[in-house]
Parts: sequence; C-alpha cells; structure tokens
Amino acid sequence: MKNSVQRSLRPLAVLALTFGALLARQTTAWTATTTPSASAIPLPADVIKAVQASSQEFRTPATSTPPLSDSFQSFVSVNPATSPTMSRAGCSINDNTTAVASDFLTRCAWGDVTSTKTIFLFGDSNAAMWIPALDTWGYLNHVKVIALTHGGCSPWSRPWMPHTAVFTANFTEKMCEAWRTNALAKGLSANPNLVIPVGIDLLSPYVAPRSDLLASINTLITTIGASRVAFIEPAPKFASLTIMASCVSTRPTSLNVCEVQTRYLAANSVTIVLQQIASQRKVPLISTKSFFCGPTYCPIFVKMNGTNWLVYGDGFHVSFLYSQQLGKSLAIGQYLK
Repeated sequence: MKNSVQRSLRPLAVLALTFGALLARQTTAWTATTTPSASAIPLPADVIKAVQASSQEFRTPATSTPPLSDSFQSFVSVNPATSPTMSRAGCSINDNTTAVASDFLTRCAWGDVTSTKTIFLFGDSNAAMWIPALDTWGYLNHVKVIALTHGGCSPWSRPWMPHTAVFTANFTEKMCEAWRTNALAKGLSANPNLVIPVGIDLLSPYVAPRSDLLASINTLITTIGASRVAFIEPAPKFASLTIMASCVSTRPTSLNVCEVQTRYLAANSVTIVLQQIASQRKVPLISTKSFFCGPTYCPIFVKMNGTNWLVYGDGFHVSFLYSQQLGKSLAIGQYLK
C-alpha cells in the first residue's frame, strides 16, 4: 500500500482529471478576519529553517491554520487600506466571464496601491494562490500588484488543446483564449515594471507536448518583452486534487507517506520548461523550493512562531494563508526595472 501511494504522488503521474473538479475547488467564500501584522511575516531564513525542521515531523498536528476543514479559508491583506476580499468581479475569476473589469487598475490592485511601480500577476488559479504573497511583498516594498487571474486559464496559449474543450459550466478553451487576450492587453496597458505569468501543468487528456509548451511560453515572453518578465518556480503538486486531504485523514501518524518527495519536484513539464527558458533566455525564475521542501520531503504542515501552517489547499494549490507567510521570502526586487 505504501509503495502504491508514493508512486501516485509523483508529479509525472498521468491521471484523468476533469477541469470542472479543478475549478470547483477554487470557488470559496471569503470572509474578513483581523488584519495581520506585517512584522509577523517571517524572514526567508526563518521559513527555510521551519520547513527543514517540519520535513522531519510526520504527525498531523492537533490544530492547523487554516484548518483542514477549510483549507482555502480567507486571507486579509497586511495593508489595512486594502479590501480584505478576493471576490472582485473581473479580477480573480472562476466563472464564464471573459471580460476584465474596466476599473482593473484600482479594483484589481494589491500591495501598495498608491505606488507608481507595478507588478502584473497574470494566469490561472496557481497565479491566484500567489496573490497573498505578492500583496505582502508589494506592501512592504512599496510596489502595486495588479492581479488578473482566471481558474483554468493559463497565461500562455495552448494550441494543443481543442477550442471546444470544456472546463466547467460550458466554459471552453476558446473562452479561455478570449479572457487571456483581454487580460494580457489590459495588464500591459498599465506599463508594468514586471510581469509574472503563472500557469499549471495540465494532466490527461490535455498534457502539453513539451516542445509546444516551450514555444507557447517563449511567444508570451516575446509579446511582453523578455527584460520585464519573471517566473515563479512552481510549488509542489500532488497527483490528484484530494489525495493530500484524504491521506492526512487516514494516516495522521505517518505523513511521510502522504508528502511529496523532494527528488520528484523538477519532474513536471512547466518546471522543466521554465528552467530551460531561464538558462537559454536569461529570464528570471524566482526560487521557491526551499520554502516548501526539506532534503527529503515537502511537508504538509510547517510550524512557525507556534502556529502549524497548512501548506496546501488541495493537491494543486498552496493555501492562501501559507502563501501570505512567504511575503518576505520571494526574491522579486532585483528583477523590478
């Protein structure tokens, strides 16, 4: 049993997955809580130390933040002047909408919303999961973050997918392409100092041929301009949406069976292609591995400052509260023109 579970966690596993299930997991009720203190966000060295220590702990803690029963939970910006909700029409979308809010420069702004320096975060639900981290980073470094995301829609074109491919509620790849075109045009019209595109590697039946994925991402880079693009190293992914939560509930004293092994991290196509682009085109790839993984395992829970942080919302997404804890850790400033 143990070996079969471990094999199923490998990022190269090809599993049948409906996009409807993926997008449904992104629909959540956002509620306001207390504004967190920016000073309480840990420094990079403290995160790394905590991850390494937690990667040797294989028991589920009695409590976690957010709780397992509400793994996406709400997050509130460290900027007290910012709306606490991510449910902003035309900004972070999880329905059939293809249009971007006309007032996106204010409605979709995070970080230091008064700054003239701007980062444009753009992509699917994996881009949305980085909003809390970039919001915190932007606030602390006096940079505005414009976030335009759509569940299931990558920031790069996907010519290997039929336009009739249905995600959920009749939302198709053709509609994704329309949103992608609109969002990219809107974002670039703001003349951002840095663009961060984020997209997930898809599973069967829409696995991208690596050469096609490379071509599509390169085309996007050329459209934006290589000098103002940076990518974030993909976070660990589980083999299915639910295996993390179900495994934790059934194996609370042997979490190492549930956790992704560090040696498998570089195996997914997006990671491989981004590493290739970073080498060939010198486009920055912001490292995140040490904020998720120790030498052997990538822990599900990381204990920092007396709190057991639940790292993942599901098999494909970092929890928003853990993302927020990384707000001082992403090395973005050196790439901001």
